[in-house]
Amino acid sequence: MASKSNDAHVEWGVLPLNGALEKLVTTRGGLSSEEAQKRLGEWGANALPTHKVNKLLVFLGFLWNPLSWAMEVAAILSIILLDYPDFGLILALLLLNAGIGFFEEIQAGDAVAALMGQLAPEAKVLRDGVMINTPAAHLVPGDVIRIRLGDVLPADVKFLEGDAVKIDQSSLTGESLPVTKREGDEGYSGSICKQGEIEAVVTCTGVHTFLGRAAEQIAGADSHGRLQEVLTTVGNFCMVSIIVWCIIELIVQLGGRANENPCLLKNDGCLGVANILVLIVGGIPVAMPTVLSVTLAIGSSALARENAIVTRLTSIEEMASMEILCSDKTGTLTLNKLSVDMDNLIPYNDYAADDILKYGALAARIENNEAIDVVCFNTYPGHNTLWQQYTLLHYTPFDPITKRTIAKIKENATGRIFRTCKGAPQVCLDMDANADSLRSEVERRINEFAGRGYRGLGVAFAPDDVPLEDASWRLVGLLPLFDPPRHDTAETIRKALELGVSVKMVTGDHRVIAIETCRQLGMPTNILDTSFFNSTPPAGVNLAQMVYETDGFAQVFPEHKFEIVRLLQSLNKVVGMTGDGVNDAPALAQADIGIAVDDATDAARAAADIVLVSPGLSVIITAIRLSREIFLRMKNYAMYSVAMTVRIVCTFGLLTIGFNWYFPTILVVILAILNDGTILTIAKDNVTASRTPDSWKLKHVFIASICFGLWLTLSSVVLFAIVYRTTAFAGFLGAENLCVSCLKSHCDAYFTKQIQLCTRQFGKSMVCGELDGSVPLNVQRDALSANRARYIAGYWEAYTVYTAGETRDDLFTDLSGSHINDLPYTPSANDVYNQFVTQYTATSVDDALDGNGVGLVGHDFVPLTNGASFCDFMWSYANFNSTWTKDFRVIGPGRQKKDGILRALMYTQVSISGQALIFVTRTAGINTWFFAEKPCTLLLLAFVGAQVVASLIGYFGFHGYPSDRIAIIGCGGGYLLIAWLWSIVWQFPLDLIKFAVNYVLQTRAYTSTAFDSRINAGHPTMAHARVTSRVRTERAISTSRAVPTATS
Repeated sequence: MASKSNDAHVEWGVLPLNGALEKLVTTRGGLSSEEAQKRLGEWGANALPTHKVNKLLVFLGFLWNPLSWAMEVAAILSIILLDYPDFGLILALLLLNAGIGFFEEIQAGDAVAALMGQLAPEAKVLRDGVMINTPAAHLVPGDVIRIRLGDVLPADVKFLEGDAVKIDQSSLTGESLPVTKREGDEGYSGSICKQGEIEAVVTCTGVHTFLGRAAEQIAGADSHGRLQEVLTTVGNFCMVSIIVWCIIELIVQLGGRANENPCLLKNDGCLGVANILVLIVGGIPVAMPTVLSVTLAIGSSALARENAIVTRLTSIEEMASMEILCSDKTGTLTLNKLSVDMDNLIPYNDYAADDILKYGALAARIENNEAIDVVCFNTYPGHNTLWQQYTLLHYTPFDPITKRTIAKIKENATGRIFRTCKGAPQVCLDMDANADSLRSEVERRINEFAGRGYRGLGVAFAPDDVPLEDASWRLVGLLPLFDPPRHDTAETIRKALELGVSVKMVTGDHRVIAIETCRQLGMPTNILDTSFFNSTPPAGVNLAQMVYETDGFAQVFPEHKFEIVRLLQSLNKVVGMTGDGVNDAPALAQADIGIAVDDATDAARAAADIVLVSPGLSVIITAIRLSREIFLRMKNYAMYSVAMTVRIVCTFGLLTIGFNWYFPTILVVILAILNDGTILTIAKDNVTASRTPDSWKLKHVFIASICFGLWLTLSSVVLFAIVYRTTAFAGFLGAENLCVSCLKSHCDAYFTKQIQLCTRQFGKSMVCGELDGSVPLNVQRDALSANRARYIAGYWEAYTVYTAGETRDDLFTDLSGSHINDLPYTPSANDVYNQFVTQYTATSVDDALDGNGVGLVGHDFVPLTNGASFCDFMWSYANFNSTWTKDFRVIGPGRQKKDGILRALMYTQVSISGQALIFVTRTAGINTWFFAEKPCTLLLLAFVGAQVVASLIGYFGFHGYPSDRIAIIGCGGGYLLIAWLWSIVWQFPLDLIKFAVNYVLQTRAYTSTAFDSRINAGHPTMAHARVTSRVRTERAISTSRAVPTATS
């Protein structure tokens, strides 16, 4: 029995036929059914292996990455904190992100499945001495099969005795023409028999065949996920940023300020932890996978309209970075269709070029669809009426021994009978009576054709109706055959070079054919054959560098194409590969961007990332340009999302630890929804594609993004500090005074003065009380109550004057009740205020003496309000009664109101300035002013729509929702206008930051486009023209030359 271990890597092509039969332990009579069954058990089915994938595990795998981890933590936190709306949003985005990756991954097996379809479904096999039909999957090494015209070879074979056959293996090896196979030659599975019939012995089956090795290489090709790597990098950055700020916040808020920041398992009961959710939801670009995927999907639709079907979305961003395009020749750069070079027809013996075409057509028979016969017949201009003028009397088909075809023809008009012949040039020359005088010239032409990769065909003519052996032949001429380049290939290659993409030819054809094709296309002709793989590179040059410096490769097999792509990738080059055959499939799968051309095999299409559905390669240039535009939109968004992470995390982190000020999760969620909804329109934004291969340049992206984010953080913190610590904007178009410290100072000053006046008048603290609300044990309750009631009433009058008309009732409008208490209900803000006033005015001295809600430690004073003054209660945090505050310092009603208005203001400013950042990042690549490059109308409308919604939220607020510490109260028209003006003022310096970063990071490549270009206020596709003095001079000269004269 044939040994699997010994036969798997045998070079069957070099073994003599009898040696191969001996190695396979078989005979020309084939195998017995019993022996075939045994070998089937050892070798397995003649089929490509299938690998079943657990789809659930694949899906779950996409939930295991830094970006997903952060989203999962946020989802868990939202459940713990009873924040169900946020939980639903985060979960939906998380599943969407995983779903996109899952569906892309599942498509990975298509290439192998298509290769399986290349195998012939049935075969005629000699078993037990009888020729039977059997499924191709049941063939084993040693079987003898019969191959006929049109059959697909079901396995690798070695041909037995019989007439020569022609085998089309162009989809496997890249050879342009069917190859003549004789006894002892090797045939590959997936090839097609184009002429003849022969028997053959099976040498290899399944994965051990030529086709099987290609399938293994496709299955083993590296899977590319540059976009996933970028997402992971961005996710890691966001995670680190958030973790750092979370640690800082937890230490400060739950450690240093624990008495003001309770952590209770109830809704909004642990704001120190809930604020982590704000950082996660706001800091993690949860919509980034969705935005990028939508951008790719819209780009894919645009490419489809250009007849390029994208089978792997992420290949679009990889094509934008493509530096090298390895292109198969046959069927890709060329038509894979024989043609006659009309400019190089060589007539002899006083014949004309048209005679060569006519007699060549008469010597052709197209019934068998043989390539040379078809091209000879169809090239003759009068082929449509040829057989109306002539009648074929006898035809001698091509014979590998004589290497010619002969046709006996009758001219219908005259009845004249003659013969025509076409065949090998040397054969037709030897048939000429004057061969010796023509030989040197003809042989020179034949060698010239061979040197250019042409296949020379001789045409001869014999007059008179005489026996064949008596015919007097004359050489009509030589007819050069070649596989011509596609009409648009040369222009495509030129445009590719202009776009910075180097084109390398990779073909299975002979080196001289490859060189001639390069010459016709205007490509460099430094072509190597595959022998260089087995040779030592020059000193100081490794194999990968040698491949990179070579212009093309000839006589390559699938494994060579695969290796060429892999070596170029080892130099960190982004490599594209075009092809149409099974032989291209492994390299298409390995390449960063695999492009299957029109009429490609199913295997090539399945292995490719982009499939062209129209003839020619010109669409590749369009695809490169469109992919760079798509990629630039993606990079603009990535820069925006990182900047927003920095901005959100740093802004709300600093406000929390610096001012003990919280931002509600719901506003961050709304901010994310509006921003991400708007930013989706960037998928259709107007951009100017790079003229060179583009890349992520993550160092540049992160540095620019961090600078943008910090600048916007500064803008928000400065605005907050001015509003919160000064009265600079108070009164502007009715804007309230939000300076809590100012209001508390005014309050403290008022009560201090009142107590001082009382003390001067009565000289007793038992009548006047202390500023902190305490009273002596011998308090005169009635007098004290009256005095303190007078203080409070007077304060509200003074407050109205200080705030230019705001009353106590105005202050208490839209306030939320206190939810941190030990009461069986949630008291309103007025309830809490009344309780404090009751205690403060000594109405409940007995309760205080009994220690009900306050701490009495035996001193001479009774802490009616636990040491909290009226101003502390109103404008700060106070634990005035442990029953009403759960023994924590809770926020006062005045501070709640001002903080709520400030939240609406800060939300509006963060929303406006944050979303406006996209206009800066979208112009970062071309380094121009944000207002100089017109965005698409859809982006503008989305921005306006989102900011109208944000402005309405800022203006009206949520009337104190969700709770006292994170209440949202409308800021009104004054502060709304302040938010807009403030955002606009801080927007312009972002461009200066952009220019500075580009200058520092790209000193050599820096162009001051922003300062010498015209603003594009017209059509979005209008290019930015850099108008220098030299350009102006050249334009003036060209214009003056083009001015028409009066007589023209």
